[in-house]
Amino acid sequence: MDTSVADIGAPARPVKFTVRALTDTGEIKLKFKFFDKNSIGSGTIDSHQDYIEIRTATKDDPTNRRATWKLEVDTTGFGTGSITPPTVGDKYELRLFVPFTSEDKFTFLSKAGYVDPNLAKSQFEEDPYVVPNPYVGAASFEPQRFAVSEEVNAKLN
Repeated sequence: MDTSVADIGAPARPVKFTVRALTDTGEIKLKFKFFDKNSIGSGTIDSHQDYIEIRTATKDDPTNRRATWKLEVDTTGFGTGSITPPTVGDKYELRLFVPFTSEDKFTFLSKAGYVDPNLAKSQFEEDPYVVPNPYVGAASFEPQRFAVSEEVNAKLN
């Protein structure tokens, strides 16, 4: 039905769907990147690692398309309810009643980190562990220590 655009790790490939935007002035066919995990390239979203990344551009720079939306199907069972994978003839429709503009504001909430004294005490009483294990303190890829003199360094080499 359509062909995706090429990108790193996702070559252009024929797919069995189209991505369109319905606007007040009509329908616009959108560019998209499609990542298909299947080695056979099914052209559909049938694996939890498959996704569609919709690419859009501004009016000022119509050739510079950037990822705007990413669509993937939860086929892992991690989401809510039972899973029904997409099949031939299915249609996904996303409607925005208030389009995004430069006047939109987004609010994010973050919480400060804290230490749970009871959890810290219980973990302190357990045996400590080292990561990576075994730890090699004199590996050639590690930076030199600040207190190593040239004389000692020459003996080590």
